Amino acid sequence: MELKSKKRVTNMKAFLTALLIIGLIEIGNITFAQDQEADQKTTLEISHKNTDMGINHEYKGFVNTTENGYTLSDGEDVYMLQGENLEELIGQKVLISGELLEGETMDTIIVDIAEVIE
Repeated sequence: MELKSKKRVTNMKAFLTALLIIGLIEIGNITFAQDQEADQKTTLEISHKNTDMGINHEYKGFVNTTENGYTLSDGEDVYMLQGENLEELIGQKVLISGELLEGETMDTIIVDIAEVIE
């Protein structure tokens, strides 16, 4: 009878040790997954901050309208324009300050400031 009792205690210790190890492994996995998710969020936040801090450049040209929207033509290059109140600038020579986004077929200027010039 005493031998069975010792065997049960040994089996119980082994079982509890296995549970403890499994629990520690799961905690490690959860922590690792959370660290990876935090790294991804941090990278995403940094990339958004970098795009928010995009460098504005100046572009001169004439504003036109097409079936796809507004464009700026400087005689050599044509850019799509995105911004507000662009309809007022159609046919005008303008100085535009904005961020250039490279596209597959055509680059786009996100208009920050647009001034009519002579």
